[in-house]
Amino acid sequence: MMGGSLHHASKTLGDNMGLVSAVIAVIVAQALKPFSEWAITRRFKPSLAVGSGGFPSSHSALVTALATGAAYQVGLADPAFASTVVLAL
Repeated sequence: MMGGSLHHASKTLGDNMGLVSAVIAVIVAQALKPFSEWAITRRFKPSLAVGSGGFPSSHSALVTALATGAAYQVGLADPAFASTVVLAL
């Protein structure tokens, strides 16, 4: 190896800010769907929490949180951030 040893701290999935924030965003968006329906129609439908479609969009929340987490973890100049922004569009 050049320049000495390369020692990396043990990394886990929990250390990936983009992944963690994306998962949290999906969970929050899905949990809010029944309440959003109730606010609009005054009908509470718990099944919306596990269904696709509707408002808020869990996919939009996921890709936005992924891009934000990547920006936070690696910076705006990193190709990983650029990739997440392109995928979010």
